[in-house]
Amino acid sequence: MRATENLLLKVERFPCRRGVDSRSCRGIVRTMIVEVPDVTAAAAKLTPEEARLWLAFSLYREGRLSTGPCAELAGLDRRAFMDELARHRVEAPYAVSDWEADVATLQKLGHL
Repeated sequence: MRATENLLLKVERFPCRRGVDSRSCRGIVRTMIVEVPDVTAAAAKLTPEEARLWLAFSLYREGRLSTGPCAELAGLDRRAFMDELARHRVEAPYAVSDWEADVATLQKLGHL
């Protein structure tokens, strides 16, 4: 990346194919372009691929997206994205409410 260019991160969402159940489709066509100032990108030594990966990490860590959509955002298959999560020591989002739900399920099943 030349110092005079800004890093542009483009994320696209494509429409459902004909015959695909709309309930399982992720929706409408959307493109989001995030512009990172060249000084910032250079200081962070950030490539477009890394920017997509770090954005996916953030959305996963916050529990806003699961591994599948995050992998798609990062341009990886799900297994490769999960490997990257482990390599970068990104913890799975697990709230107290998740733990309470798990305990309730285990009690219902008679395992506690």
